[in-house]
Amino acid sequence: RPTRPPPVRRSTSADDGVPLPPEPPDEDAPPEDDEEAMIAEVAADPKSTAPRRDPEEAAIELLSAQLGARALDQRRA
Repeated sequence: RPTRPPPVRRSTSADDGVPLPPEPPDEDAPPEDDEEAMIAEVAADPKSTAPRRDPEEAAIELLSAQLGARALDQRRA
């Protein structure tokens, strides 16, 4: 029965003397001041007639409209 040569181990580290290239910039990342800019834009628009809504109520409305979610019975304590 012939003997097999031992398996060749490949190094999993990238330490072959060549440094890795720098990571490319994330093009999909929004600017860090994006949220502040949006808030300032809305505050500066005197013509804005959109009512200010509670974020939790808006989320519940979207969940029920889009996914058919229903509120849990809160009476059980």
